[in-house]
Amino acid sequence: MDSDRQQIFQTVIESYEPALWRVVYTYEADTDQQQELFQEILLAIWKSLAKFKQLSSAQTFIYRVAHNTALAHVQKQSRQLKNSWIQSEQLCDKPNPESALNTIQQSKQLTNAVRRLPINYRQLVSLSLEGLSYTEIAAVVGQNANQVGVTLSRARQKLKAAFKAI
Repeated sequence: MDSDRQQIFQTVIESYEPALWRVVYTYEADTDQQQELFQEILLAIWKSLAKFKQLSSAQTFIYRVAHNTALAHVQKQSRQLKNSWIQSEQLCDKPNPESALNTIQQSKQLTNAVRRLPINYRQLVSLSLEGLSYTEIAAVVGQNANQVGVTLSRARQKLKAAFKAI
């Protein structure tokens, strides 16, 4: 049983590592805290695998665990830091040779703009950027698809306003 769980965990990591890092970057700006959050997410996935009953897709399950863990991390940090903002322009230490400089800069601008959104908007935008449908996002966050659509629309308006200000 434990070796099956290890194999499933390894497959999950291989399949979802880039997406999990994008979740981390959405919720955490500090490089050291990004590493910590990534480890928290992996641990939460490991612990949750035994509870996965395949009532939803593996993708939905992984994103739900990742986003709930990230949300708990942010809440814990906000309690500890009390209104102090950590700002970092650096997205990641890992170089991406396939990306052009312009793409990297746009990605940083988008990530920074998403980080400034309220947490409920941030979560939905992040899942939307991962390509999840409204129905899949609704399953991850525990809302209905209509609520997701309305909230995402509002979040997009805030993002557009942020980019017009740049």
